[in-house]
Amino acid sequence: MSLSTLRRPSRSLLAAGLVFLLAAGLSALIAWKLEANARVVERARVAHVTADHAHAIEHTIERALSATQALAALVRQGNGQVPHFEKTASSILPFYPGASALALAPEGVISHIAPSPGNEAAIGLDLFNHPAQRSDVALARDSGRLTLAGPLELVQGGTGMVGRLPVFLEDARGQPVFWGFTLVVMRLPGALDLDYLTRLREQGFAYELWRVHPDTGARQTIVRVPAAALIEPVEQALQVPNATWTLSVAPVRGWGRPFDLALKATLGLIISLLLAYLTRLLVELQVHRQQLETRVAERTADLQREQRKLQATLDAIPDLVWLKDADGVFLSCNPMFERLYGACEADIVGKTDYDFVDREQADFFREHDL
Repeated sequence: MSLSTLRRPSRSLLAAGLVFLLAAGLSALIAWKLEANARVVERARVAHVTADHAHAIEHTIERALSATQALAALVRQGNGQVPHFEKTASSILPFYPGASALALAPEGVISHIAPSPGNEAAIGLDLFNHPAQRSDVALARDSGRLTLAGPLELVQGGTGMVGRLPVFLEDARGQPVFWGFTLVVMRLPGALDLDYLTRLREQGFAYELWRVHPDTGARQTIVRVPAAALIEPVEQALQVPNATWTLSVAPVRGWGRPFDLALKATLGLIISLLLAYLTRLLVELQVHRQQLETRVAERTADLQREQRKLQATLDAIPDLVWLKDADGVFLSCNPMFERLYGACEADIVGKTDYDFVDREQADFFREHDL
């Protein structure tokens, strides 16, 4: 076995290995780029969905809190009194989805609430002296604007949000005097457990609605489904009275697509292996071609050496030596024959006796094969 034969497999395997590594690296880069692009597209789609749901939540809260305006109109109409409040409030409550109770708080003390069953504990609550609510209550009174407090623990039990609208009545001189608050209670999570949020879960999304607590600066979760933390969520801010909330949305299973990534990786591996195999075949074919060319060159050199030896032998013979084919055409001759015909071998080869002697003599030579 020759040295070139020993080197052939290592050379072809080395080339195939290099091609495989390059192809595999390029395939991995392409797969990663495609996956990154797919993630960008998916995040853009989720951002659009998140924005739609954030606006829907804003609309729901605004609509529920607008009940405070209706109550304020009744307070002004009755000059601080709302006859048959529970009946009136219970009749208008269904028109404000998300609102679970309506209440009046003259001078900051809750005097009426509807529906009353389950909310009795709220009657008599002094909002200005409640530790968890007095700062928000003072803000609402001093700003003169509708505010939303919460999430907070309700005195009647459970967690909820409270919208407070300060109401001012005119005194005898026509000056505004603080009367108290009209209130809307929104229980959690029921107030926000609407169809559009349910559809988020049905579409495979997890979501969290949260805010930064104004007193502690800590993150406060309003509602989160499921309970586990979200993975790299898309976030959309939404504005509520006197606060900014954030809706975070992310796929429950994360942003990656393992099946698609595995498919791309498998395809890249197959292509890399095929390219490596083709490279090995091409290298071995090239080596084989080089070996054939070397063998042909060696054989040609051998034939030329043999031809030179034969020519030297012919040149050394003192007799006439020539070679003809079956048709009498000269193929070769020695120097003695050249002198006989008075021509060099190049002029003799390819011709017959008829080209050098008369016809009678040429016939004689042909007859006797001379």
